[in-house]
Amino acid sequence: MRRGDRRAVPARALVGFGVAIFMIGAPAVVLGQDTDQKVVDIAEPLGFGQKVVEGVGLVIGLAGTGSEPRPSAYREKLETEIKRNPDLDVQSILGDPLQRTSLVVVRARITAGMSPQDELNIEVLLPPDSETTSLEGGFLMGTWLNEIGIASGNQLDGKPMVYAYGPVITGNAEAPDDPQVGRVLGGGRIKQEIPYVLLINDRYRSGGVAKQLQDLVNQRFQYRDGRFKKGVATAKTDNTIVLNVPQRYHHNQLRYLQVLAQLRLKRTPELQDQRLETWGKELLDPKTAGEAALKLEAIGGIASPVLAQALTSDHPQVRFFAAEALAYLDDSAGTDELVRAVIEQPDFRTMALAALAAMDQPAGIVRLRTLMDQPDPAIRYGAFNALRTADPGDPYLGRTRVLGFLEERRRSEEADDPMSLRVGAEAAPVRKEPPREDPFELYVVRSDGPPMIHVSRTRRPEIVLFGDQHQLETPVVLGGTGPILLNAAQGDRRIEVSRIELTGAPPQVLSCSTDLVEVIRCVSALGATYPQVVSILQGAHSQANLDAAFQIDTVPNDVQQYDRALLAGKDIVKDDALAPASFEEETNRRRGFGLFKRLRPGGTTSNPPDEEPKSELEAELGLDPQFQEPEPRRPGLLGRFRNRPGDSDR
Repeated sequence: MRRGDRRAVPARALVGFGVAIFMIGAPAVVLGQDTDQKVVDIAEPLGFGQKVVEGVGLVIGLAGTGSEPRPSAYREKLETEIKRNPDLDVQSILGDPLQRTSLVVVRARITAGMSPQDELNIEVLLPPDSETTSLEGGFLMGTWLNEIGIASGNQLDGKPMVYAYGPVITGNAEAPDDPQVGRVLGGGRIKQEIPYVLLINDRYRSGGVAKQLQDLVNQRFQYRDGRFKKGVATAKTDNTIVLNVPQRYHHNQLRYLQVLAQLRLKRTPELQDQRLETWGKELLDPKTAGEAALKLEAIGGIASPVLAQALTSDHPQVRFFAAEALAYLDDSAGTDELVRAVIEQPDFRTMALAALAAMDQPAGIVRLRTLMDQPDPAIRYGAFNALRTADPGDPYLGRTRVLGFLEERRRSEEADDPMSLRVGAEAAPVRKEPPREDPFELYVVRSDGPPMIHVSRTRRPEIVLFGDQHQLETPVVLGGTGPILLNAAQGDRRIEVSRIELTGAPPQVLSCSTDLVEVIRCVSALGATYPQVVSILQGAHSQANLDAAFQIDTVPNDVQQYDRALLAGKDIVKDDALAPASFEEETNRRRGFGLFKRLRPGGTTSNPPDEEPKSELEAELGLDPQFQEPEPRRPGLLGRFRNRPGDSDR
């Protein structure tokens, strides 16, 4: 996720994502002398800023739009990586006469709170002197992105932080139609988790204070490490506490820090009763309801009855903030109010869905499933996104395999042919290869709402079909950004899918029904990448071949009004001049933290192919197609990668 900065981080305190620590003595300080003293009064949470990591990569598979890079520091770095493999020839790769390769600059934005399970969007762009005209149809070979430093005017690479690879989808938020820039959706993984840090102010700096803060935070927040629950805070020194993120807040980390900041240092039964009464009254005032809800949430589950009482308020803003805090306390009492906000309050929709996703309660899951039947595309896809966040394995998501199409067809034919079964039983056993990971995610949601097809060009490689009876209307004459062509005459019940290689090699031809799921799986079996499949669907939409509404990045996004109501204590005022932004890019860059992190469901169920052929380009250049993440000292440009152009299902 790309996450922006709500406020500046002091340079004196932050070195990379670590903290410069100097162990010095300090007089003992008694915390909690002020009964209203909070964590944020004695320690500063760090990690709000973005860090850009960068590398040099190689894009292959271009249709004659690439170029040989000119002499430069970028080329020297790329040549160094290529020469790590003595079997490869630098000139044949960079100087490909058919212009199928290009040097690119690869970047990612990282922040604290990220983990190796999160998938990052990767930016791909051309150097200023590049002669490459388009990155369309390209595939980024695996490469490491490093911290960047400047010394004596020269750029220096730091340690490797992110590993990136995958198919390039052209355009970006600023220039969606520019073929010379692109992104690899979900194509990056960070090497190791980056925690948040609480930096204790110099006045309170001591081992005793650090221990007190650690215990205070751990009494309120825990996370699960395998089978065991652990406190999120670990005092590392007399002024530094490292913070993990509880799973419930992983998709909304800003709220976690907001609640943590409201923890009071002094706690007694008398003070707790007083706070519940005082903050309960503040909760009933629309102008203070947002902050009061955060304070009550910081107390923990004992505040649930006070929050629940506010659900009877006549003011929708009061009811919403109470319901939101209840959800993060895993209390389902406000579920109906959150659903009402999703449908009736667009300004609160994004955060209402986030709250529903935070609950580990059947009520929240059931409501999200129901919201996927709504006719509004933003509501139903937002509900789908929230349900996947709550439970990536929920059967109502309708996760469907992409690869394995030909293997399933072969098994079906064998089942229909008794002789084939007998011969197969007598044959020598075939060694099973480990299943390959799908090149993108495909979902078929059984929805009672109107049929809809949703694809993403900005967040994650996925196609979501709402409704399970999508058909391609004939006649069909379609081609995407790659070598895949689809043809069917008027009234045909089957579609011919061909892969035409520019090198003149014999075409690969398959046949499938007009069922859209089968079509998507068929073109993927011939090696179509996610950007190519999206291009085919866009072409089908423009030619009226789709029997359903076609949506791209239709997501709830605007949270500015929510932030004003929560933090400024004001009623919502409509501002039609505010332009909407994408759900996981502009919105969260503005807020500071990703609301719905891309989590890949574990494992894959795709069937193994018969073989793993290289594409002609890879074979010609001598590149090994199998992916195996390299060691940090041997960047992955020349390592092995998966889901490459020409990767076949058979």
